[in-house]
Amino acid sequence: MIKNIANLLRVKDWLKNIIIFFPLIFSGSLFKYDNYTILFLGFITFCIISSFIYVINDILDVKKDRLHPQKKFLKPIAAGVISLKTSYYILILIFLVSSFLVYFQKSLHTSIFVYLVLAISYNLFFKKIPFFELIILSAGYVVRVDSGSKIIGVDSSVYMLISIFFLGNFFILIKRLCELNQFELKEK
Repeated sequence: MIKNIANLLRVKDWLKNIIIFFPLIFSGSLFKYDNYTILFLGFITFCIISSFIYVINDILDVKKDRLHPQKKFLKPIAAGVISLKTSYYILILIFLVSSFLVYFQKSLHTSIFVYLVLAISYNLFFKKIPFFELIILSAGYVVRVDSGSKIIGVDSSVYMLISIFFLGNFFILIKRLCELNQFELKEK
């Protein structure tokens, strides 16, 4: 059951949130060790928030995922190893934990709000619009990195934000290309 919950929360994807630490490097604050604790708390907060979004996505897409040749086995709700009812309980628990974490991090209030708006609007509307979805997803990376700057009290470099945006685009396009290639191989 723990493995299925970890899969639902997409713990493996938490690594994406590591970019919250980038402002340490780009601001020359790498050896200011007092920043590490508050950045780690911000990292954990973004991990929990992103899991919240992943669970919402899986709940919204359960019918479509059950028809997908791979997702019906890989996604816990679609595979039936976690029920919708249990998923809602997990969603409520994640919401409470993330609300608690965000409450004590005043510097993240705006960033978390923007991230949630981007992520929820992506799940509800924009993931169906090619190329625009890339912009929304890449903007999520920009919000994460800018949050790191806010946490340690530095201004985000425009160059850093632009670089992260395009790097996000690059990785998302690589992922889409891999999915497309995998689909084409199965078709043959």
